[in-house]
Amino acid sequence: MKVIIPLAGPDFVLGDTVKSAVIYKGIPLLRYMLESRAWWKDGMVSDADLIFVLQNDPISKKFAESSLRLWYPRCQLVSLSGFTRGAALSALSGVSVITDLQGEVVCIDLADIYFDCKTDPLKEMDSKDLDGLALVFPSDRSEYSYIRSVDGAIIETAEKRVISKSASAGTYFFKNASVFISAVGSNIASGKKYTYNDLYYVCPLFNSLLSNGGIAGYINVSDIEDVKMLEAI
Repeated sequence: MKVIIPLAGPDFVLGDTVKSAVIYKGIPLLRYMLESRAWWKDGMVSDADLIFVLQNDPISKKFAESSLRLWYPRCQLVSLSGFTRGAALSALSGVSVITDLQGEVVCIDLADIYFDCKTDPLKEMDSKDLDGLALVFPSDRSEYSYIRSVDGAIIETAEKRVISKSASAGTYFFKNASVFISAVGSNIASGKKYTYNDLYYVCPLFNSLLSNGGIAGYINVSDIEDVKMLEAI
C-alpha cells in the first residue's frame, strides 16, 4: 500500500514554520497522526510507502529536507510550483510517482484527524472486493465531508454538506492508482458538480468511483481528535 499525504494547501505554512511541525502532545503533529495509524503500528506500511506532496516554497522545502527526510528517510517527495484546485488534484501528483498503478492499494491521508481504527482496511477491501473505502465517525457538523450508505455500501458522498450522520475522518482508500485516477478524471469531466468552492476534494471522488461501476464501503473509527484548526491545539 502507498500512502499519499497532501501538504500543499494555502494554510500549510504558518509564518516561519508549517502546520505539520507544530508540537502536539509532545511530538510534531504530522508524526502524531501518521504514526498512530493502525497500518503503521502493525507494520503494513513503512517510510518507503509514504509520498508527501508539498509546495516548492522555501519554508516547505526546509521542512521537507530537515524534518521529513529525518523522520521518514525513504519517503518520496513531490514538489508543486503552485497551488492546485484542491486536495484531490494534489494527491493526483503524488500518484504520478507510483510504479504499480494497478496492483497496490492507494491511501490518501489528509493527516488532520486522529482516530482509532480497529478494522484492517486492506482485509476489508479484499474480503468485500471493494474499489474504495472511507473511514467515518458520527457527526452532524457542516465542516466535514459525509457519506451516505445503504446496507454497508456507500451510495453518495458530499463535501461540507450533511447528508447522513457519518462524517469522513479524512482518510480514503482506493483499490489501486488506476481507480483513483479514473475517479479524478470523471469528477473533472462533471464540471462543478462535485466541487466545493471550485475545488476538488477527495471525498466526492467516491461519487465518480460509483458512477464508473465501482463498489465502496466504509469503516467506523473512534476516539476522534480533530486538529485541523490549530487554535484548538
